[in-house]
Amino acid sequence: LGLEYTNGHHRTAKDSRNQTFSARFQLGMANTENGFTPVQNSLLSFVRGGISGAVYNSTGVRLDVDDLQVLINGSRISQIMAGGRFFVGNLKPGIYLVEIDEGTLPIEFKIARKFFRVEVAAGAITQVDFTAMAYYGVAGKVEWPDGAPVNRAAVRAYDPDGNSVGVGLTDQFGYYRIDNLAPGEYSLIVEATAGKPLGEPRPAIHVVIADDYIFDQNIDLFEPPAPIPPPTQ
Repeated sequence: LGLEYTNGHHRTAKDSRNQTFSARFQLGMANTENGFTPVQNSLLSFVRGGISGAVYNSTGVRLDVDDLQVLINGSRISQIMAGGRFFVGNLKPGIYLVEIDEGTLPIEFKIARKFFRVEVAAGAITQVDFTAMAYYGVAGKVEWPDGAPVNRAAVRAYDPDGNSVGVGLTDQFGYYRIDNLAPGEYSLIVEATAGKPLGEPRPAIHVVIADDYIFDQNIDLFEPPAPIPPPTQ
């Protein structure tokens, strides 16, 4: 997405200072047969302004998303998108609420700051950048030593500081799933079965989430205690 500016000002959401520049304004669009397609200069004029920006991950790398959608005051309007960048032009001077439609991001990403309230000036581009945090998940099965599934077992995830960050409940086949886990190390502990807390030591495994969902994180329970026989008459 190339930008060349003409007789105006460039603003950012982080810096309200204006910087004068003189050059030709041109924008492009990805995914066309001939590469980037020029955009009409009417998108930015002495009486209209625009908003541009990009979406980055937590390490500062721009997300390569071509179908990104930006909402202006809660509505989708005509915009240009390419490789995680966006541009909305032909805006009247004023205050606008800018947000990313998270439904157009890869499923594992969530926007850290949901929206920005920015000012658009005539003949100027206001820069608005978003940060998307990646969240994944872990799944597996809880079984008795004989391989029988454990139904209604509560599996809780703890971070290295001992904070509870998620919990999953097994189904009738013993499968559990815990979502919305950021990359990092976790301890998965089976805390209860059928609503009844387990004694110590509780079954646990250690997992590391890097940049994807992880599966087959199975946990074996200890042999359940033998039932107490009823008293003899």
